[in-house]
Amino acid sequence: MLEFQKKKKIKNMIYSKLALVLILFILFLFVKATAAFYQKEVESRNRKERAENELLELQKRKENIEYKIKRLDSSVGVEEELRQRFDLVKEGEQTILIGDDKQSTSSQSQ
Repeated sequence: MLEFQKKKKIKNMIYSKLALVLILFILFLFVKATAAFYQKEVESRNRKERAENELLELQKRKENIEYKIKRLDSSVGVEEELRQRFDLVKEGEQTILIGDDKQSTSSQSQ
């Protein structure tokens, strides 16, 4: 009989409102921690994706700069760059400007 009463007492403590509230509180803490962990994981995945995209862009930029450097190492590349940036011409050459017909006719009529 004494053993039965001990079991009943333990059972009553387990099923008491205080124990249930305590269990629910602990469950809430676990759910909250899991949600926070999941949110951090998603954020980390997004950061990784952005970093990979940025790396690809930087690699493309590096290749472009290396191409320009190789082009400028040759005399032909330097000449092209000077002609493009500063409108330089060689001796005996002339610069020809080609304009839009619509602009020239409208400016003449004014």
